[in-house]
Amino acid sequence: MFKDLPSGETHCDLIADAKQRALDLYNPPFQIDLNRIYDRFGVFVCEPSVKSESGELIAEALNEYWEKHNGN
Repeated sequence: MFKDLPSGETHCDLIADAKQRALDLYNPPFQIDLNRIYDRFGVFVCEPSVKSESGELIAEALNEYWEKHNGN
């Protein structure tokens, strides 16, 4: 599907690695404040350029994704 990169990894490998690094970096629960999403320790995650209801939905989805893929 994807060509191997010079290192021998594929683009799919890089995407999976980026997802795992994000799971390792951020700590739920995620919360929204002034259209910005932060993790438990106040680490900035992203800034939704949409209404706060959509931002809350994004934060909720982040929490569910983290629990599914990295929860204990």
